[in-house]
Amino acid sequence: RVFAAEPNPPTFSALEHHLTVNRVANVRALMCGLADTPRVLTLHAPPSRIDYNATVLPRAGWTRVDVPTRTLDHCVSEWAIECIDLMKIDVEGAEPLVLAGGANALARGVVRHAMIEMNGPRLTEPGSGPRQLAETLDRLGFVPATLDGGRAVAGSWTLFDVDPSHETDCLFVHRRALA
Repeated sequence: RVFAAEPNPPTFSALEHHLTVNRVANVRALMCGLADTPRVLTLHAPPSRIDYNATVLPRAGWTRVDVPTRTLDHCVSEWAIECIDLMKIDVEGAEPLVLAGGANALARGVVRHAMIEMNGPRLTEPGSGPRQLAETLDRLGFVPATLDGGRAVAGSWTLFDVDPSHETDCLFVHRRALA
């Protein structure tokens, strides 16, 4: 089973279209975002001429769209999910909100692996940063990882790139998944 939370209306429509055209039956698409609490957040969508993802960070001249959010903890409970093999989080600076709303499930190790975009410039705008996100992931039981022979191998936080000017996708593995 795949659960896809997508708050941006045009992106959600494209997702639904591709799922229908390709007859994909194991994906449940939800038009919502994941955040720290269930609420309505304003999403800022870029003009079509800009190749950039929507964000909750204010952007002059971008289209404002109010979108509903849910928490990961609530979704895990509602859908009776015992294990998420891989969770992808790419929310342009709102990663701390997603982690806060899933702190219970994440700390329990429900999510075994997480692929998270560490977007230093976007994380620092609202006053956070890659270092703070790494500290949160560590508290929740995650360590940075690499792939070796198709398996996630634990890395070290001491070698982890927390430069606020960098942007990269990073793999993390929960310590319970390593046991």
